[in-house]
Amino acid sequence: MISLVQDLRFALRMLAKNPAYAAAAVVTLALGLGANIAIFTVVHSVVLAPLPYERPEELARVYGTRTSQGIEQAGLSEADFYDYRERLESVDLQMYQWHGLSLSDSERPRELATIRTSAGLLDLLGLSPLKGRTFLPEEEVEGKHRVVVLGYGFWQRELGGDPDIVGQTLLLDDQEWTVVGVMPEGFGFPEPGIEIWIPAVRPTEPRRNGRYLISVARLRPGATLEEARGEAEALATGLEQSHPDTNAGWSVSMVPLHEQVVGEAQPALLALLVAVGLVLLVACANVANLTLSRSVLRQREVAVRSALGAGRWRLARLLLTESTVLSLVGGLLGLALAAWGVEALIAASPAELPRVEEIAIDLPVLLFAVGLALLTGPLVGLLPAFQLTRHGIAASLRGAGRGSVGERRGARVRDALTVAEVALSLMLLLGAGLMLKSFLRLTDVDPGFRADGVAAVQLFVYGDRYEESEQQAAFFDRLLEEIRGFPGVESAGVTNSLPLSVIRAGSVSVRIADRPEDEGQQAGYRVANPAFFETLGIPVLRGRGLSDQDREGAPPVVLLNQRGADLYFPGESPLDREISLNAGETWWTVVGVVGNIRGETLEADAQPEIYRPFLQAVTGSMTVVARTGGDPAPLVEALQRKVWEVDPRQPVFRALPLSDLVAESTAQRRFYTALIGLFAALALVLAAVGLYGVISYSVSQRTQEIGIRMTLGARSWDVQSLVLLRGALLVAAGVLLGLLGGSALARGISGFLFGVSALDPATFGWVSAGLAAVALLACWLPARRAARLDPVRALREG
Repeated sequence: MISLVQDLRFALRMLAKNPAYAAAAVVTLALGLGANIAIFTVVHSVVLAPLPYERPEELARVYGTRTSQGIEQAGLSEADFYDYRERLESVDLQMYQWHGLSLSDSERPRELATIRTSAGLLDLLGLSPLKGRTFLPEEEVEGKHRVVVLGYGFWQRELGGDPDIVGQTLLLDDQEWTVVGVMPEGFGFPEPGIEIWIPAVRPTEPRRNGRYLISVARLRPGATLEEARGEAEALATGLEQSHPDTNAGWSVSMVPLHEQVVGEAQPALLALLVAVGLVLLVACANVANLTLSRSVLRQREVAVRSALGAGRWRLARLLLTESTVLSLVGGLLGLALAAWGVEALIAASPAELPRVEEIAIDLPVLLFAVGLALLTGPLVGLLPAFQLTRHGIAASLRGAGRGSVGERRGARVRDALTVAEVALSLMLLLGAGLMLKSFLRLTDVDPGFRADGVAAVQLFVYGDRYEESEQQAAFFDRLLEEIRGFPGVESAGVTNSLPLSVIRAGSVSVRIADRPEDEGQQAGYRVANPAFFETLGIPVLRGRGLSDQDREGAPPVVLLNQRGADLYFPGESPLDREISLNAGETWWTVVGVVGNIRGETLEADAQPEIYRPFLQAVTGSMTVVARTGGDPAPLVEALQRKVWEVDPRQPVFRALPLSDLVAESTAQRRFYTALIGLFAALALVLAAVGLYGVISYSVSQRTQEIGIRMTLGARSWDVQSLVLLRGALLVAAGVLLGLLGGSALARGISGFLFGVSALDPATFGWVSAGLAAVALLACWLPARRAARLDPVRALREG
C-alpha cells in the first residue's frame, strides 16, 4: 500500500513536470470516455434498466396476429379481449385505448392526452396512486364510469396541486367527471404526458370486428410466458372454430413488455455504443502513441531504477500508475462532458425514442464510468510500459537514443498504433457515410403527395353537441366553407388519417364479389372528401374521384389506390367491381383508382388502401387540410382560430404544416446518422492528430539525417517526399485494414440502410479518398517543416 501511494505521488509529480503531455492525454481520453459515458447512459436507461413497474419481467404485450394476410401484429377486438380476459388462467389481462377528452376554457380549448382503460390496468402495473384510488370493476358499467384518475403533471399544472382534489368534479366534454385518484410524479403509462385515465365501459354486445384494443398481461404466480402463450393460442384456435366469419386465420402472440417498449431503438442504440467504443479505441491508441514518444526520454531513468534493484513489474506498475491517473482525470472530465452531452441528446432525440424521460446519469452509469476509466488506464499504458521495460540496463545506460534497437522497435509499435487509428477511423467514417447516403436516399423518396404549402389541423369532434353523424358532418362542412374563403387558400379537405401521421389509418378486411371468402385481404382504410385529393396532390389515375353526391343515401362507393388495384384485380380493371369490408353485408362499388401514398413511413412500400367518401362514413375524428401558395405557418394559426370561431368549445388536438410530418418521419434516422457522423468526425480528428504527432516525432528523430541529406544537395521536395512517403505507407496500411473492417461493420448495419448496398462502391471510394487526403495533410505539415530546416543547425542539434 505504501509503495502504491509512492507511485501515485511520483506519477503526479511527473505529470506536473510535463503539463503539455498531460493536458493532451487528458483531453483526448476525456473526449473518448465522455462519448462512451453519454451513449451508455442512454442505452442503460432505455434498453438495460427494467421498466418502472412492479415485477416488470412478468408483464407482456398481447397482440392479435394474422400472418397469412401479411399482418404481423394488430390489436384485439372487443369480444376477443373479454373472452381472453375471462378464460385465460395463466395471466391477468387488461387493455387500454387512446381517447379524446377536452378541457375547455374561454380562449383556447384543448384536447387532453387521455387513456381509456379496463378497470384493473393501473393496478396491474403495481403502482399505487399518490392520492385516492384507481378504478373499481363496477366502474366499467355505463352510468358509473364517469370517474377519472389524474396524471401528476395535469394535477399540478391545471389544478394547482389541490390537496383535496379527490372527490371533486371536473367538466370534461361538457360532462361532470369525479376525480377518484392522482398518479405519482413520473408515471405516464403508456407514455409520458398522459394527463387523464378513464374507465372503459364494457359494451353490451362486444364486436369481433375492429381490432384496436391494446392489451397488457401479467403472469399469475407460477406461470411462465411459454405456458401463457400456449394457453392463449389454444383459445385463439377455439375462437377460430366458433367464430369463423371474424376470427378465421387470427391467432394471438405475447411479447415481453420491455421488448415491446424498447422496440426498434435497441439495435440502433447498441450500434451507437459500438461506434463510441471505436472512438475510445482511437483515443487510447492516440494517447499510447503519445506516451511511447515520450518514453524514449525516460529510458535512462528506467535503466537507473532497474540498476538500483527495481524489478520489471515494479517499473511497469509505476508507469501504469501514471496512465491510470491520466485516465481517471480524463474520466472525471469526460463525466462532465457526458452530463452536457446527455442533455443535448435528450433535446435532440426523436419522438420515437422510448423512455426519454427516464434517461439520467445514475449509480450504474457512474460505476460504468469508473470501471471504464480504470480499464482505459492499463489499456493506454500497458504497451508503453512493456516497451520501456523490456530493454537491458546496459543498452539503456549507453544512451538508448536515436538509432538504438529500442527506438527502432518503439517506432514500429508507434507505426502499428497509427495504422490502427486510421483503420478504426475509416470504419466509423464508412458507417457514417453509408447512413448519410441512406438518409439522403430516404429524403428523396416520393411520398405520393405534396406536403409543401399544406397546413393541417387534427380534431376530435365528440360530446353532446356532436352525438349524431349529421352534426359532425355539419361542423366540418361549415369549417371547410369558412377556410376556403381565406385569402390565398387554394383548396381544403378532410380525412380521418393523414399520411405519416401519429394517427394511423385503420385497416379492414376486403372481400371481392364473386370470389371465395378466403381470398379476402387486408387494406388500409381512409375516409376523405373530394377536395382532399386535390389538396394533397394525389392524382386520380382511372375512373373518377369522389364527389359531393357521394353522401348518405347514395350508392356506396369506394376508391382504391394503385397498389390495391394491382393486388386485388391483377390484369383486369377494378372499376365497377364490388367489394365488402370486414365481412359486412354492404357491397361497395369501386369507382376510381388513385395514386399510392406512403401511409406509415417513407421506408415502407405503399400498401393497399381504400378510400370511403366522408359523407358516407362520417366520423368525429378528422383532420382538416388546406393548401396555400405560400408559407403554411400563418395558415396553421388561422385554421386554429377559425375552429374556435365555428365552435368556441372545440379543442384542437394538433396543428402543424404537413411538411413537419414528413420531417418527423425521418427524425429517428436523422438522429442516429448525426450521432455516428459526429463520432466518426471525432475519430478522424484524433487519428489525424495522432498521425501528425508520429510524423513530427519521426522528423525530430531524423533531424541529423535530414541535415546531412540537405548538405549533400537534397532539395526541399526530396526531403518532403522522404517524410511523406513514410506517412503515406502508414495511411495506405490503415486504409487497407479499415476497408476490411469497414466491410464487416457495413454488413452489421445493413438493417439500418435504405436504398444503399452495405458495400456501396461509391461510398467506400469517396470516404477512403477523403480520409487519405486528411491523413496526408496531417503528414504534409511536418514534412513541410522538415524541408525548411537549416542544414547547419540541424547537424549541430542532431
